[in-house]
Amino acid sequence: MINIETALRNGKVWPLQNQQTVITSGQQLVPVSPVDVQILPANNLRKFVQITNDEALNANCIVYLSLGGPAAEHIGIRLNFNGGTYRMTRENLFTGAIRGSVAAAGAATIVSIVEGT
Repeated sequence: MINIETALRNGKVWPLQNQQTVITSGQQLVPVSPVDVQILPANNLRKFVQITNDEALNANCIVYLSLGGPAAEHIGIRLNFNGGTYRMTRENLFTGAIRGSVAAAGAATIVSIVEGT
């Protein structure tokens, strides 16, 4: 964890009004549908989050995110292969659990996660 006073916003670094933010990052294996996995647990301290689909070669590895409930193929927030990214900031922040699944035509893939609290 790194204590800093900035967070990601639209791919740029921006100040968080003199608040200190702890940024954590990691990776999560996302299985093939119909299995889903919790990518991030609920976190009431969450200030922002960015989730990126790291699959670079297989166009069928499309990740679907769900905010709260189970993730399912072709439902929810779609992250295309080769860097498809979803960001949450103050304007669209969700502090509940985030789950994910990969379309059945794909294979399990890795997503990168950056979260600020």
